[in-house]
Amino acid sequence: ERWQSLIHGERKRAQIATVLWQNPAFLTIDEPTNHIDRNGRLQLIQSLEKYQGVGLMVSHDREVLETLCHGNIFLLNGAAVYQPGLYTEGKKQIEQDIKRQHNKWDQAYTELKKLKKRASGFRSQAAHANQKRSKKNISSKDHDAKSKIDAARITGRDALAGKAMNQ
Repeated sequence: ERWQSLIHGERKRAQIATVLWQNPAFLTIDEPTNHIDRNGRLQLIQSLEKYQGVGLMVSHDREVLETLCHGNIFLLNGAAVYQPGLYTEGKKQIEQDIKRQHNKWDQAYTELKKLKKRASGFRSQAAHANQKRSKKNISSKDHDAKSKIDAARITGRDALAGKAMNQ
């Protein structure tokens, strides 16, 4: 009957105490240290340290995470990534993984730029070769040059076409 008169911190402590008293095999807690004073926070940490079951805790309180968690799930870009060990170890590993991934992306982007430049060069060479095979700029009366270009088209030797155009 006093529930309505309790402040948030007192309610939180009562809820967690009740759940721990029931000794569940699996415990989920969302932000357990919110609205709790320093003394209540210490009592909560001590009580949760004694808990023997499996626990899932969502918290922004790094000190509590570091004290209580022996494995952490980090949410990154919509994916859940599990890291065993203490919070700081897991966070450090995640940051290193992200840095490695960024380096891979940078390398891939650099390689992509090189390949695009190379492809552009190939396109330029192909355009130049097509221009050499063209009879567009040859006089309609220059049958020798036209036949050299025809021969180059058949044999695939653009050098002949280039020589015919230069003549």
